[in-house]
Amino acid sequence: MSKKESIDPTILVCRKLLKMVAVLHVRGYESLRVEAGMSPSGAYWRCDIGPALPDSNDDIDFPRARYSSSAKAEYFEWGDCSDSTVEAMADRFEQSYAEILEKCGARDPEYVRWFADMLVLTEPGGLIYSFADWEMDETVMHVMGQCERKTIALPPH
Repeated sequence: MSKKESIDPTILVCRKLLKMVAVLHVRGYESLRVEAGMSPSGAYWRCDIGPALPDSNDDIDFPRARYSSSAKAEYFEWGDCSDSTVEAMADRFEQSYAEILEKCGARDPEYVRWFADMLVLTEPGGLIYSFADWEMDETVMHVMGQCERKTIALPPH
């Protein structure tokens, strides 16, 4: 059995979403951000995708695309995307969430580099999360799943 076959399929579905974001970064949406965490029960991984928030975001409501691992490969109510490539998913995200991406064109090579490194550091089956309903160290990004690391450095900014 290969390493990939032994990884929880739900984690692979979630990592596919993160890889889609990496494709969007390459396409120029460098200020596109991921905020990932755990549901209150701890049973589901949640991921919001949207523009980087300015430092003073008290009264600003930015659009976000929301995903929960409970949806499996039916990202954003698109239907089953099990057989879709990350590039095809990025195309679909561009079509479905143009209002989000129009706010994500600011250059941020430092974050893009951190995100790409995070994907490598969490191979083959790790998922990052920064919030949960339990006490956590807020000075690091936490990693769950099949991965040698349990934490990585926080993203820049």
